[in-house]
Amino acid sequence: DFFSQIRSDEILADTDVVFLVLDAQQGVTRIDKQLAGELALIGCGIVVVVNKWDLAKAAFRADAISGFEDEEEFRSKFRAAVRRELFFLPDSPVLFVSAKTGLRAEDLLDAAEGVFIRAGATIPTGKINRIIQDLMIKRPPRMVSGRRFKCYYVTQVSKRPIRFRLFCNSEERLEEAYQRYLVKGVHENFDLSGVPVFLDVVGKPKQEGRKYFAPPGTRPDSAEGSSESTPRHIEKPRAVSSGPRLGKAKSGGKPRTGKPGAKSGKKAFTRWDKPRSLKGRAARQARK
Repeated sequence: DFFSQIRSDEILADTDVVFLVLDAQQGVTRIDKQLAGELALIGCGIVVVVNKWDLAKAAFRADAISGFEDEEEFRSKFRAAVRRELFFLPDSPVLFVSAKTGLRAEDLLDAAEGVFIRAGATIPTGKINRIIQDLMIKRPPRMVSGRRFKCYYVTQVSKRPIRFRLFCNSEERLEEAYQRYLVKGVHENFDLSGVPVFLDVVGKPKQEGRKYFAPPGTRPDSAEGSSESTPRHIEKPRAVSSGPRLGKAKSGGKPRTGKPGAKSGKKAFTRWDKPRSLKGRAARQARK
């Protein structure tokens, strides 16, 4: 079973379109869901085929199935139930056939050809960006961790399967349910029934925190491995005089004292002096 499963996966990987056959008497089973999920992940086109529909028609004519006006309504309800159970499929077409009687067997190849052609479509970049923008305006994404998902740009990068690259603020804010909503909108707007569509979400690169201390030897003005290198953001302490200094003595007089940086005959202004206010300066000039 293991090797047969591997062989089946290899064959499916090289397949363009697959028919997923359901039994009309059993409906969608657990195995059908599992197989459909694997097909959706592989990326091949999918056509859902409901077999033994001749038995369903016979039961409907014999009044064994009640609650429907006619066979058309019954078939429509059955199709809706299949889509509801296989909601993760790419809006695949659902055909009702009978392998025994050949009922609508000729529709199989037409459906497969249509899926194959749609899978090779090239979607213009401008159109896909407008569609994504309209979808997000119609139903904005909800807040995740206090912030909202934002899409900046979308472009198609491959076909068969169709794959888009979506550039956004953070891929972590794109929820799985909202991603399905975007993919479903793309299917409906570009008629991609049965064609898997993938979104490769690319977020903005995360910036590293600021390095407050440069490692030794990384500064251009310091020697390699020097232990005396000082980080750039820390200023070296400025030398400040601890008190007045003595000036030179005049001939026949006492030595004068002054504040740091004072010159002879002029009063020095240092950072210890209070700056005079404009109001006080105007009052002194008026008195003069």
